[in-house]
Amino acid sequence: MKQCIIKFLTIVAVWMAFVSVGMAQQPNPTQQFYNGVNSNWQSQNYTQLLVLINTRLQSNSNDIWALLLKANFYVFAQKDITQAHQAATSFLSVVNAGTTNQTLKDQAQQMANLILNIPTSESTPYTSAQITSLHSLFTNFPYNDEGLVFWGKFTGQL
Repeated sequence: MKQCIIKFLTIVAVWMAFVSVGMAQQPNPTQQFYNGVNSNWQSQNYTQLLVLINTRLQSNSNDIWALLLKANFYVFAQKDITQAHQAATSFLSVVNAGTTNQTLKDQAQQMANLILNIPTSESTPYTSAQITSLHSLFTNFPYNDEGLVFWGKFTGQL
């Protein structure tokens, strides 16, 4: 009887180990979004990159990470500075309305200013050499890492 219980407990322990390993391999929605953004940037699939960002904004129009990424998308992928300014302004508005933490507000202002200080007249499309250069400078989508960290601090989810 004792051996049956030991075998049973061993089987349960092995099964639980497999289940926990399987669950650990499944990225959570935050990690999926982060990975998807970087993957589409690296493969230069800008259409799908914008779809990911817009899908996240459809579920929460005040998502500061997605707003920041959208602003950077229009700077680094599509080069539409007017759209970039709109997204950066939305990002800043949501942050200012959503926290009293002056440090976070100051950080948001600094991030937004990187975009807001680009003249709207800067709309000449990127050359293929410039695109190659952007991808060699930024392995991950520009400011995805910083956006994730800021979003985590702002929402308390990291």
